[in-house]
Amino acid sequence: MSSVFSFLSVWLIVAFTVERFIAVQYPLHRPRVCTVSRAKTIVLGLVGVALPSHIYSFWTAGLVQQDDGTVVCEMLPEYHEIMRAINIVDSLVTLILPVLLIIFMNAMITRKLVHFGRRFRQQSSSGTDASRSVEGVAMVGSNRGAASGGSRQRLFDAERAVEATTKESRVRKRLLKKSTEDKETAGQQDYTVGMF
Repeated sequence: MSSVFSFLSVWLIVAFTVERFIAVQYPLHRPRVCTVSRAKTIVLGLVGVALPSHIYSFWTAGLVQQDDGTVVCEMLPEYHEIMRAINIVDSLVTLILPVLLIIFMNAMITRKLVHFGRRFRQQSSSGTDASRSVEGVAMVGSNRGAASGGSRQRLFDAERAVEATTKESRVRKRLLKKSTEDKETAGQQDYTVGMF
């Protein structure tokens, strides 16, 4: 049973990593792809693969008499060669393949997050007056050599102003979009009522 739980622990981690990979790489598909029912199906599928694939231990293990006359439960001598091949396959399936999958998916997640961070910084710093003030404060601080505590504070305040301006513009856009949608919905309802 320990081999069954080892298999399950590794492949459940791979399943969680796949879900996180989908959420980061394809955020619009995540609600449709990553559902509770699909997660339950995957867990049951993993259990369905783990139990039959490790059932061999019931036939390969048995009571073996030691040289000193004691009887122990261990692998039967006639299955040593078969078990060597099974151990190689088991190592590939429960160690090598999962590690490679997890490394690949985490690398892709990290790559996507770094790319998103760069793009977000570029969007938030371009085209706003507050971003120009941050650049101006940064240039003044760099011209003076080592930045003093006051210039650091001004730089910090200017960065906070950029964040606030960016957040305000996002809120305005959302409100404008919502009010436009509400007006369109109200116009459609008025049109429907006028038809009857």
